[in-house]
Order: sequence, then structure tokens, then C-alpha cells
Amino acid sequence: PNGPDTDNAEARNSLIQKDNKYISFVVAKRGGTVMLELKVAQPEKALEIVENTALPDYQGTIDFRVRSDGESYRYDYSLDRRRTFIKFASTAANLILSKQSYTGANLGLYITSNGAVAGAHADFDRVSYEGRER
Repeated sequence: PNGPDTDNAEARNSLIQKDNKYISFVVAKRGGTVMLELKVAQPEKALEIVENTALPDYQGTIDFRVRSDGESYRYDYSLDRRRTFIKFASTAANLILSKQSYTGANLGLYITSNGAVAGAHADFDRVSYEGRER
């Protein structure tokens, strides 16, 4: 995504199992510093920041990549239009798997000000999916 341009607003790319069970790649501006965060939501638990890092080389565009090896998910990002990817974090592959009432997984792209008044925006240019046989 491109943005957000306002402090405490978050541009999120989320892998969603349920409203209260998801993993989000987050780009946020905190105190003027652009941050990358991996957040995990689980039922009846506080939203957890699994990993975070400042992005001093961020120039307004970032690409995300999530890969599964069957046992884990690997989260990478690129600041040079997908020429090179940097490993950011990894989690268990079943982290948001629902053992009851499975409805499939969804991808959500959105920006939030987390309830605060903000004039923030983010642009999402492209989403691609590459399936692999197991």
C-alpha cells in the first residue's frame, strides 16, 4: 500500500478467518516514524503485536508477501517494487485456523484510524495470489 500519511492511522493487509481471528501486516505512522507491524487477533485476547520495525527507507510504497511451507507462514516485505524481499516475521501456519465452523479464509485491505478522527488515506494498487499444489 501507499500510506498512511497521518499519525496513528494504519494501512492493513489482513488474512481473516473470523472477525476476531486474523493476522495483519500493518504500515503505521507513529510519532512521525513509519512502522511495519505484524498483529495477531485471537478470540478473547488482546490484539498482539508479534513483530515490529521502523522503516527509515520507506518511500511511500511497500509490497507484502506471505508464504506457507505447510508448518509455518513467513511474512516478507519489499521497499523496491518486489526486486528484493526482506524477511520480517514467521508464525505457525495454524495460528488462525478455526477448529469449528470453518468458513474459509479471506484477504482484507483497509485503513483504520482506530476510532480517532483522521483524514488519512492509503492506496492499494495490486493483489496477486499464487496457489501451489501440495
